[in-house]
Amino acid sequence: MSRDSFVKKISIFALMSGLSFASVLMIGSEKVEAATIPSSSSLDIEGNIYNADLNGDGSVDSADLVLFKRYLLGYDIEGAEKIQDMNGDGTIDISDMLKIISYIGDNGGVVEKCNLDRNDTYYPYEYAYRTGDVGAIIKSGQTYGNAYGVDSLSLSQKYKVYQGVCDVMDQALDKDSEFEAERFVHDYLVNNCDYDTENYQKYIDGKIKDVPWISHMAEGVFINKLAVCDGYASAFKMFMDMLGVDCKLIEGLGNGGSHAWNEVEIDGSWYMVDVTWDDPIGTSNNSFNYSYFNITDEQLRKDHSDYEDEDYVPANGTKYGSDYAFRCLFTDEANPNYFLDTQYDEIEAYYRKKKAEGVSSVEVYILRTDGKPIYEVVNNTVEWDRNWYNQYRFAAASLSCPSTKYAIFNFR
Repeated sequence: MSRDSFVKKISIFALMSGLSFASVLMIGSEKVEAATIPSSSSLDIEGNIYNADLNGDGSVDSADLVLFKRYLLGYDIEGAEKIQDMNGDGTIDISDMLKIISYIGDNGGVVEKCNLDRNDTYYPYEYAYRTGDVGAIIKSGQTYGNAYGVDSLSLSQKYKVYQGVCDVMDQALDKDSEFEAERFVHDYLVNNCDYDTENYQKYIDGKIKDVPWISHMAEGVFINKLAVCDGYASAFKMFMDMLGVDCKLIEGLGNGGSHAWNEVEIDGSWYMVDVTWDDPIGTSNNSFNYSYFNITDEQLRKDHSDYEDEDYVPANGTKYGSDYAFRCLFTDEANPNYFLDTQYDEIEAYYRKKKAEGVSSVEVYILRTDGKPIYEVVNNTVEWDRNWYNQYRFAAASLSCPSTKYAIFNFR
């Protein structure tokens, strides 16, 4: 898309919304405010394309475009020292990014392919992420039906979703495998979103017609940091789709009530994932729970039912199951809750410190030497006692594996 076309579309949007052209370009974040620099027409990209080769691979392509976009959002990027005023107007802003977009198109470059279909609700966000063209978000006119009528997102709300998508995708794409990317997305949703308990209870009590529509959508994760089951499931599917991982949104019953979750294919096998039930009400950030992450149909059916429709695929994968995800926690040396299970003094000091901060409960994970994680929730009234802890360690063992190795304490 040429700069003139982009400017025209933004100008029309600004006119219709009553916003200035500049305010539309800087929607939702101080981070995209243009930086004033000395003007120099000699820096035009057509004359010095090396100024836009941010990753130093000898070409100006979609990878540099993503880096430039990240720079405008205020993030530290590779090649930041090369960022210059591409069109000589005295600022570094979206118009310079459009120069790169134009250059790539004029020189036969290919903007990175999107995994989402063009008709997908969330396609504009992936397109904007992969190309840096936020115009795709601005011109998107998605509306949502709900019990109150029809709503649509404001410009600032769309930009907040876009920033969230950029944050998650940058980190997920940096992972070494589908599984690690999937686990990151799961953990991100658990730690950055809460169940919309207040509105759900109002709905149950008959005080409102429905939970606000935004909590049913992936966007709610980023706009209000609140969601109900289909909001969590929609966000998880959105990211799996963007990452090119096959994923389904499943609707059925959870403990007899209407519920939604996901089914995902990792390394050729299908697994069930219920992000909502891995994010218990009242938990704090930086917690973890994989009880409903990558489990089989047999495991899921203990409390989920009525979900085998025409899109259903039997979930019988085991390689990257819940136990495997728990074991991954014990290989993360940056985890401050991680101890050798015989570090009594360190564990006791950490335990007492967290209890003094008023946490309501503590989850104890013991990893046996056979790789099986054992889990227990301990009420906050339990005081530290080495004998109690050793009894738990010994209980975690078995005749087939009498020894344990590591312990993780997760406070809520």
